[in-house]
Amino acid sequence: LSVDGIYRLEAEYFLSPIEALSNKTNLTKEEKSDLSQLKDYHEIFKEIMTQTSSSYGGGMKMSDLSGVKFTDGKRKKNQAVIDLALSQVGQAGGRPYWSHYGFSNRVEWCACFVNWCMRNTPSATGKYQKTENNAYCQAVANNFKKIGQWGERTYTEIVAGDTIFFDWNGDGHTDHIGLVIGSDGNKVYTVEGNSGDAVRVNSYPAGSSVIYGYGLMNY
Repeated sequence: LSVDGIYRLEAEYFLSPIEALSNKTNLTKEEKSDLSQLKDYHEIFKEIMTQTSSSYGGGMKMSDLSGVKFTDGKRKKNQAVIDLALSQVGQAGGRPYWSHYGFSNRVEWCACFVNWCMRNTPSATGKYQKTENNAYCQAVANNFKKIGQWGERTYTEIVAGDTIFFDWNGDGHTDHIGLVIGSDGNKVYTVEGNSGDAVRVNSYPAGSSVIYGYGLMNY
């Protein structure tokens, strides 16, 4: 399998089923067991892939970032928003983020997490534009394109605090959003909400086909 193929299998067999069950209310005893088992197997999957693939970085530990030599783009970065996002690593379920947005029940919360980080970082709040729905990845991506602050998946001048969008299914639509921690030239490092229903640090090969593109922040 290619690394991109692994990402797509992960989305199909773990991320999507976990999301579907997590969004259900009044889970049956069997469904609760299925969800717990899926999350456990997902952790095992990530650990196996980390051990067997030098390219797959799903579910990194914070300490793994200590040895990364980031190659910053020439644009102004915003480390404050990333520091806030990283302080949330390990938070599961997303309640602080989707409830902050105004939802009374759990929703797909990756975009809510990014919005929460931006709104709670004074130096980023005014730079992250409001769209018709900042909880919807495609609406946020479309707005970045509309205002001319968009980078394709091969864009190399990313900086800390940019947004990154993913297309797990390769259908030309974005399914997921995260924040860019930085790049070392070979990999892009991210912090994402709702990555297996938790806030996680991840990494992807630069230019990976699962990357939909970048929303470039103008700090």
